[in-house]
Amino acid sequence: MPIDAQGYWYPELSPKQLEIYNSPGRCILASGPKMSGKTWGNLHRLIRHAVETPRARIGMFAKTVKNAKAGGVWNDVVELVLPEWLDAKTTRITTRKSDGTLGPKQDAQTRMMYIRLANQYGGESEIQLHSIDNENEVESIAKGTRFSMFYFAELSNFKSRLVFDITSDQLRMPGLDFWGHLWLSDTNPADDGPDSWIYKLWYEDRVDQDSKTPALQKQLALIEVMIHDNPYLSDEEREALLQRFSHDKDLYARYIEGKWTRASKGALFGEQFREEIHVVGDCSLVNKDDWEVLLPTENCTQLFSGWDLGDKYHSTHIAEVIDPGDGNGKIYWILDEVNHLTDDNMGLSEFVDEFMEHFDLWNRQCKKMPVWRHWSDSAALTNYRAGAEGYDANLVYKYSETNVILQAAPKFPGSIQKRINLLRVLLHEDRIAISAKCKMTIEMVKALRAGSTLSKPIAPSKFRHVFDSLTYLLSGEEPAMLLQDVWNARVGKTEGRIVKSSLLPV
Repeated sequence: MPIDAQGYWYPELSPKQLEIYNSPGRCILASGPKMSGKTWGNLHRLIRHAVETPRARIGMFAKTVKNAKAGGVWNDVVELVLPEWLDAKTTRITTRKSDGTLGPKQDAQTRMMYIRLANQYGGESEIQLHSIDNENEVESIAKGTRFSMFYFAELSNFKSRLVFDITSDQLRMPGLDFWGHLWLSDTNPADDGPDSWIYKLWYEDRVDQDSKTPALQKQLALIEVMIHDNPYLSDEEREALLQRFSHDKDLYARYIEGKWTRASKGALFGEQFREEIHVVGDCSLVNKDDWEVLLPTENCTQLFSGWDLGDKYHSTHIAEVIDPGDGNGKIYWILDEVNHLTDDNMGLSEFVDEFMEHFDLWNRQCKKMPVWRHWSDSAALTNYRAGAEGYDANLVYKYSETNVILQAAPKFPGSIQKRINLLRVLLHEDRIAISAKCKMTIEMVKALRAGSTLSKPIAPSKFRHVFDSLTYLLSGEEPAMLLQDVWNARVGKTEGRIVKSSLLPV
């Protein structure tokens, strides 16, 4: 049990984690790659604040409930970090659950998770968990309540400096010294690199000799934590981490080297797509009766579609999603595509009719009638077509004779880049197979290039519609993978069942 020179207990931490634990900064950012140990240091600093601050009120923020709870920071605090403090008898849990036992509790009205701990002043400190989907929600949560500390997990998931400005202004706990308050966060380098508000604040403004906000500048503290700073990472874990992101130089720079670099301007999927692996079948013959295409599994019971509907261009995909149940993630077989990417006019009803021909075809390919799930952009539920007097989703439902019910895939600031990363990883892990008949999809992964700005991560291209319909389907089925920015990599080959078929149209 570690004891400092003054005889006080402190948790088992690496030198870099101790730097976080003892930093005098008021607004601290721990920046670095995956598995460097920065979050562990932050969570111990959080518990220290709760124990050493009278009547501490701590607000923890994470993007979405799943990121916060399921294997996330709340789980780490309650099940991993706090027990070390309890074993050292430096604090105790004072929250009583509805069954009378001690532990975390959920507020019946707000659904907020919280836990109360005894502090060294003989009172209680409270830690609250707030999960948000929209960054504007931070204002309604933070304002009107005084806090002694805020903690933001995975800060790069928050795209607006609004979250910092609003919450730091609420560090106004009565009776607590100005420097007794704390704003704490950790992050991997953001996708937008030096353009990120996080980089500008902690890497540029913090050291700007001509700063216009010197009072804030004094509060900022930056601690960079690298993989080699984590002595608790085994050689096997380190090697697996290096291999996990070896497929992409952009992700490798940010998640392995901890560099604040922008995404490259080349082909988006050039380093991951291998036609000989990811394209299944042969549709090169003139006679379509001799085409070989990817078909559903023998006992397929469910099929999926992704939709991108525009004013002129439309795109859809049809896929089977296979879960082997081995914990290594789902496998995606892209069976078919239906696109209209030319300038000649095609109404929505006509496009849906064409999709329904493919819909009926794939129903016939299955031994039993499959259950379908259809994903689209949320705009399909809000885009009103005056000429047709209806919303896209309602019109598709009508034109498909109630067979297609569109539901919205996850969409939030930065979600386009997240969908790019998602497709990159699925390609790298060979968890996606594309039927040779999906010619536009194959061209898309070959040709799509990065955009010139953060707000436009994809360069203008007709293939953008193909990307959208495919990744709405993928992100709809992989919401956690989309948001967390971290994946369990798997190396292997996706084996599709290929048979000759004379039933499949162009």
